[in-house]
Amino acid sequence: MSIPTLKTFRQFSEDHPAFSVPALYDVRFKSRPRSSSKGKIPANGFAPAFITRGRRVLVWEERFFEILMNQQAA
Repeated sequence: MSIPTLKTFRQFSEDHPAFSVPALYDVRFKSRPRSSSKGKIPANGFAPAFITRGRRVLVWEERFFEILMNQQAA
């Protein structure tokens, strides 16, 4: 088993400038289903790409791009 590449939002954004820190927060917020006054809002599918340890949230780099590419293929 290989060790996954885990990065903070800032590190991920610096390595991949197409994804700003606020954009990553938005992707994480929308990664789980949520409710609104108009009903249930589905998740975007990125939940497995985020690792939470206490208050720290890390991006699993390989899994993030794997999910992104799978969504592009669909």
